[in-house]
Amino acid sequence: MNEAFQASYKRTEDVIKILRNIETNKIDPMLHALDGVAKGGGTRQEIAEKEEEDGPSEMEIYRLVQINEQQETLIRQKTEEISRLKEAIANLEKVNSTIVPELIDLVEELLSDKILEKDSNQNYILTKEHRTQLFEKIRRKAYV
Repeated sequence: MNEAFQASYKRTEDVIKILRNIETNKIDPMLHALDGVAKGGGTRQEIAEKEEEDGPSEMEIYRLVQINEQQETLIRQKTEEISRLKEAIANLEKVNSTIVPELIDLVEELLSDKILEKDSNQNYILTKEHRTQLFEKIRRKAYV
């Protein structure tokens, strides 16, 4: 029960601090402004200055402009990167559409030799000569 009392006491203190903060930051300036309006005079200027104080400061605006410029630069860079990647994909598709059929033809040509033996699963057994010949032809075609 003592802990519950301490917790409620702490919450009450926090609420009082919040209310005092609201009073000093919001209610008191409004009351002073109203007193000045009732008296007349140069209080409109004070009210205008208070309204300016409530808005964002020049530093905050400047910082937001900087952040905006950074984001625009980042977006521009990402857009350029995306376009480069799209070009790379298009180039790879062109290469794949030409080289892959040529490689298939090369492999079929080498496998068409009647010299090649087959294992029990009907897979070709390539000799070392045929393997190196195949790799050399593939390398030549791939780097052309």
